[in-house]
Amino acid sequence: MRTDTLLPGAVATGASRAIAVHATVGEVTLAEWNDIVAVNLTSAFCTTHAALIGLTESLALELAPKITVNAIPPDCTRTDMTRNALAEGEEKIASRIPVQRIAEPGEIAALAAFLASEEAGYSTGEATNANGGIYLQ
Repeated sequence: MRTDTLLPGAVATGASRAIAVHATVGEVTLAEWNDIVAVNLTSAFCTTHAALIGLTESLALELAPKITVNAIPPDCTRTDMTRNALAEGEEKIASRIPVQRIAEPGEIAALAAFLASEEAGYSTGEATNANGGIYLQ
């Protein structure tokens, strides 16, 4: 199936940017968050992460030159979804992240705004990680 049949609105209206923000959790407790962190080190996370990156790259190729497609796979971000886990153990979670803090929603939004801007018009098929350096470990 061709992507332009899946995205008729974007193609018809002349949209020029598509951004996928990969989220992995709902409302969780600290214990559940620890389980998520453990799963993130397994093949299940790696497989789904790779699939989303692969989809981003495939869409970028298929939709170019009219539409750029990029992804933002964020790490723990302060949202309603993470409220319970952060209330129980923000310091413990933050201590696992090289920048030693949780991302603020505005930081992810600013990255999305940049990727949606004309200044990012040459970037396509990229996963711009917003993770405080956690992938460097």
